[in-house]
Amino acid sequence: MPSRRSTAPVVPDAHASASRKIRSLSSVVNFLRFGRSATSRSSDRGDLDPGSLRKRAKQKVEDQALQCRNAELERENRKLHHRLERAELILEIQKKAQGLLRELESPEDIESER
Repeated sequence: MPSRRSTAPVVPDAHASASRKIRSLSSVVNFLRFGRSATSRSSDRGDLDPGSLRKRAKQKVEDQALQCRNAELERENRKLHHRLERAELILEIQKKAQGLLRELESPEDIESER
């Protein structure tokens, strides 16, 4: 059974912080639009249940860990891709240098190696 407490939002006093005033005014706007406060709707859905809050907090931590790991793997992937490009370039240069050296060798040098 729903609680009998008032779902009307509380208007902030003059000494409240700016963020508190904004939250309060936002809840007033929601109350005027939808007839109930956002907190009341959250409570009805079970979003404010301690078990639900712990589960969401745990999920948030897991999501953040996955995002960090993903960013780390993307950095490593870029680094390895760059190393691969450099290695391929070095191999290409070595092949060209080997070809040029063979062209510079005299035919007698080639015969003597055989």
